[in-house]
Amino acid sequence: MLPALLLLHLEGLLTPAFAQTTRNCARDCSCDMAGRVVDQLSKQPLPYATVQLKGTSIGTITDEEGVFHLHNLCVSEFDLQVSYVGYKTVIHHHDLYHSDPVIYLSPSDLQLESVVIEERALESGQASVTISSINARELEGLRGERLGDVLSRISGVTTLSTGQNISKTCGAWPA
Repeated sequence: MLPALLLLHLEGLLTPAFAQTTRNCARDCSCDMAGRVVDQLSKQPLPYATVQLKGTSIGTITDEEGVFHLHNLCVSEFDLQVSYVGYKTVIHHHDLYHSDPVIYLSPSDLQLESVVIEERALESGQASVTISSINARELEGLRGERLGDVLSRISGVTTLSTGQNISKTCGAWPA
């Protein structure tokens, strides 16, 4: 009789705690969960892995320790799609009746192709040219200055003054 009484007493203690973790998520979207994503071989955390509720736009990324949190869930059972660059994508079925999952990802067998960088000469007749100019608005702001002095401000242009208000302007022009 004593073991049966003890079992009933323990069952009464566990029921409220279990009921608290199994709220009606569909009613108030108040369920939260957390989990961790790690490398299957090294058991090291995978920071910045993508965790998404499959078939929805609800998702998050893991922190530096591989931990993720999903808040305001409207369902208590779902599929998590977990992906990380260089690893196989995993679909993990989870329900809120179980503890927070640790999701193991395996390295992908796929390797990136090599990258080839090639150079080629410019076709003849093509050249890189920098063009500088002074527009009408800038000229208005420089009223009272000699044109030779204004033009000498352009890169690549030189002036030779031979007297007051007399300037010769030379510049390198593209061929």
